[in-house]
Amino acid sequence: MKAADGRELWAWPFTVTDGSAAQDVRATVPSGLAAVEPPAPDADPATPPPRPGGDIPLPAHAPPVPLLAKQFTRGTFTAAFSYYGLGGAPLDRIERDLTRIRAAGFGNVRVWVDWERPSPASRIVDRKGHLIAAQAEKLEHALELGAALGLSFDLTLETAHYDAVKKSAEAYDIAAHKNAVRNVLTRWGQHPALRIVDVDNEAEVRGAGGHGSPDTGHTSPGRFAELMIVARGIARTCLVGASCSASIEGLPKDYQLLFRDTKGEILLPHFPRVRGWGAAEGPNAKTLAAAIPGIPIYHQEPARNGHSTSPSEGWPLDEFEASFRSSKAAGSLGCCFPTPAPPST
Repeated sequence: MKAADGRELWAWPFTVTDGSAAQDVRATVPSGLAAVEPPAPDADPATPPPRPGGDIPLPAHAPPVPLLAKQFTRGTFTAAFSYYGLGGAPLDRIERDLTRIRAAGFGNVRVWVDWERPSPASRIVDRKGHLIAAQAEKLEHALELGAALGLSFDLTLETAHYDAVKKSAEAYDIAAHKNAVRNVLTRWGQHPALRIVDVDNEAEVRGAGGHGSPDTGHTSPGRFAELMIVARGIARTCLVGASCSASIEGLPKDYQLLFRDTKGEILLPHFPRVRGWGAAEGPNAKTLAAAIPGIPIYHQEPARNGHSTSPSEGWPLDEFEASFRSSKAAGSLGCCFPTPAPPST
């Protein structure tokens, strides 16, 4: 990962497993998953690009992670890594990054399907909720590579990234967002590498004046129920939920509000980004679990350097290490190491 000034941003090595978990890692990626050439400008967008043969070596001492099918199930802990802008990266860079991420000890990557950084061309799903053929093929390639490496995915969406039609003061037609959920789950819902779909990042965000419209990123309890109805109508093996951050109500109140009409299948909290947050992840998870029992917890975005609430010098690495240790000790299913968001152009 690189900063805007070209500096390489990488925590290396960053081993977060204790070595006792079962290992599901192959030495090389099967032939057919080598870098592919981008389609020609006049190519048919519905035609997948060619996949020449080749192998990508995996470092011999890659730390173990839970088996793909066991990740984010009770009794396991999966270390995750944010790869927000996968859609904006070339395939050879994606292959390099995923291999390095796995070699560093991570078992999952968080990817946005509608992230517009470094440019709108990074999107995998358009504003109407339709898959963009060439971009979807790129994600397919990444999922196949991830499966070969024993690396799973968390695919994230956000309400504000889809067209919404206002029907009344607080009612909106969110057909585009529902299309996105439907298309993502129909295409990849049963892929062995897909473990989590976050149907709305930080769903509680209400925007100026607290008006709670989709353009600010807010998902009301009724809208969340609509999205979950779509998700429950599709055969899949992944967990579906929505993330919440600490709003004016604060966690876990935000989740109690969001789950008014129906519950998600996994809690994806973004706890407060304040000094000492690393050690607080575990106690915060226990408080959330007590308020909303029976739903597993994955610390999806504890804090990230470059966020508006992080110190100017960035959070130190030991803060992130503390977040992994405390969340694992609390019985959470995983914790993510969030990287800086790529700059927009």
